[in-house]
Amino acid sequence: MLEKNISLDLLELIKNQEFDVKAKERILEISKPKRQTATFPKKIQLSQNLLKSLFLIFGDGHYKSKLFLTNKNYMIHNFVIATFENELKIKRDFWRLRIIHSENKKQKQMGLVKNYWLSSLQFKENQLYPTISSSTKYQTGVFGIARIQIDKITYADVIRTLIQKVEQLISENKISSKNYCIIADAILNAEGSVLRDSKGIHRLTISFNQSEKNLFKTIFSHAVTKDILYDKKDRFTISTWNFIYQFLKPFVKYNLMPFSLRPKDAFNLAAGFINHKRTKALRNYLETIQNNEGKSFSEIAKLSNRDWKSAKQTLQIRTQEFIEIRKFKNKHLTFISKEGINLLNLLYTLENWLPSITAMPEEDNFKLEKYREVINYLAN
Repeated sequence: MLEKNISLDLLELIKNQEFDVKAKERILEISKPKRQTATFPKKIQLSQNLLKSLFLIFGDGHYKSKLFLTNKNYMIHNFVIATFENELKIKRDFWRLRIIHSENKKQKQMGLVKNYWLSSLQFKENQLYPTISSSTKYQTGVFGIARIQIDKITYADVIRTLIQKVEQLISENKISSKNYCIIADAILNAEGSVLRDSKGIHRLTISFNQSEKNLFKTIFSHAVTKDILYDKKDRFTISTWNFIYQFLKPFVKYNLMPFSLRPKDAFNLAAGFINHKRTKALRNYLETIQNNEGKSFSEIAKLSNRDWKSAKQTLQIRTQEFIEIRKFKNKHLTFISKEGINLLNLLYTLENWLPSITAMPEEDNFKLEKYREVINYLAN
């Protein structure tokens, strides 16, 4: 398997395409007839950040003509901009910004919306398209949606070539397990959502169009060992406690937080699983067994402050893989299994993630006082 930081020879990748290429010491100047020149490094390291950025664009962007990324979350934009600057040498001031808003006729408030995006993305005024586009399909939220784009079409050509190369590596199963999780996280940030109910986490959804469906399924089937995706018409869903547990395991193994750029969903996923009714009951049993190994089953139920029948239902029927019961002199003695230890370690990791998740800035940054007027006006 190829691991992280796969090295790509860009000249080799584009040699059979209709590019005019000038090779300099460390860069390539790439162009096509009647198109402006794009500059890229000769050697590109397919790092984890670049993999994630390419699939954020795959999920929420476009690269068939102009290169752009459309999202309401400025953290996603900033991640892609910073990664492209660090690894492809495309500077932040090379991007342009278009704002889409369903209330674009409210001129005073739209001025604040423009300032919000310019400030959040650290863009200059001359990078902004002056006219705010209207959304007729849906409500865009308080601050609308930002589309960052590069107008030189040749950049889209090269990014498309890089994405196609990664798709080839996926089809040949030449991506490491960790990198499958990196790509899966990008798809979650672009197309995923987390739903919670009174019991804790309810389900995850991953939207797709038909051209994306098979690729998404391949990626998640390699990232997670079990088939946990339920196929609906326009989305995959992951539900039931066991499937969500199976989903979390590889991410925790590599210390990769799912929804890494969407703190609300990351928090709902981690806290929702920790606080799920079954998780809390099972954790109580497992920690009690770990501290009192070799006790009889009835003793563990008593030490856990649980009803004996409830304990039997949970441990011997619904989640028996997390414990070992050994018969000794007509007694059933309980021990925590390897999978039980794995579950506890997973929960401890999720708990360790929570402070970093809650320290992340809010996606919409509602607390900024200077935007209070636009928030109040557009909310009414």
